[in-house]
Amino acid sequence: FFNDTATTEIYTLSLHALFRSAKSIAEREEINIFWGERAVRVDEQGVHLKSGTIVQSNSVIWATGAEPHLLHHSLDLPKDDHGFIRVSHSLQSQDPELPFVFAAGDCASLPDAVAKAGVYAVRQGPVLAENIALFLKSQTLKNYVPQREFLRLIGTSDGKAIVAKWNFALWTTWGWDLKDYIDKQFMQLFAGREMNHTEEGNEIGQYDEKLGMQADVSSLTGEKAAGILSVDRQDFRVANAVLKRMADDDAFREETCEALAKPSYGQDDSVIGILLLWLTVTFLASTLAGCIFFLTSKWAEVDIGAQDVVLHNVSPPKSVSFLQSTRGSTDSEGLSLHLPELNLIPIQNMKWAEIKD
Repeated sequence: FFNDTATTEIYTLSLHALFRSAKSIAEREEINIFWGERAVRVDEQGVHLKSGTIVQSNSVIWATGAEPHLLHHSLDLPKDDHGFIRVSHSLQSQDPELPFVFAAGDCASLPDAVAKAGVYAVRQGPVLAENIALFLKSQTLKNYVPQREFLRLIGTSDGKAIVAKWNFALWTTWGWDLKDYIDKQFMQLFAGREMNHTEEGNEIGQYDEKLGMQADVSSLTGEKAAGILSVDRQDFRVANAVLKRMADDDAFREETCEALAKPSYGQDDSVIGILLLWLTVTFLASTLAGCIFFLTSKWAEVDIGAQDVVLHNVSPPKSVSFLQSTRGSTDSEGLSLHLPELNLIPIQNMKWAEIKD
């Protein structure tokens, strides 16, 4: 269910490409989307919508975004319109009388509005830890600088994932491979009790150095980079290297995004392209086979008026066709057709139509 607020937020975050891709996949999987609706309650009948419609269901999954914890209501701290704690760039409460209160992650509302996403929260963690230590030492705190854009990887439960960033969205197998690898590497950081500090303004990721992604894409043009990203089963390390360079090089990013916007790189057009390629290959193969058959086959011209015809040195065909003679005779009365090399039963005393069939 998408209500007006959710739809507005999607477009505010410039997720047009992601939205279109997800919508296309939902339609392909016969997932119904109710636009402009709001779920008001759930009971044994199903999901009740504000419009009065009841959607029958046997399982309901709530995916409604972040909400402030109930604890927030009891805290006398500056909050935004949604109830999240207002903090400065140093993640410190904006209440001058409570400088020792810090907040990070979804519960925090920064001066620069950012989405409630884990990619921001995990990067605030090292800054938060360092600033608490600096505060206790009465030293100057450091600022958390949120990245301008982040890579969205959304699994679609079929071995693929939607890869969305900037103005493009791709539905690929390498997207899922990348997500799976990053998630596992991230969890290993906790197992090793080691969290890496990220440099301020790092556009790619806190943990890239742990991923071992060293593919060299420095010489690629935007057109070739778009081609790499559009390959469904691309090596995710190579694809990630392209994304990293796009984040570091504005001109390269613009060139690649412009190439990805062309229909030739569209997800919907890829199926048509594969089909056309298959038809072309099939046609060429059939034509080649026909030419070979024509060149290797032996043709015999016989007089249908003869009483006994023997054909020698004829390539074994899948079927034998009889053509009407130039003299107009269509009867085969008394005609025996012998093909010694094929060991076929002779055809005798059959009418033309029967022989033809």
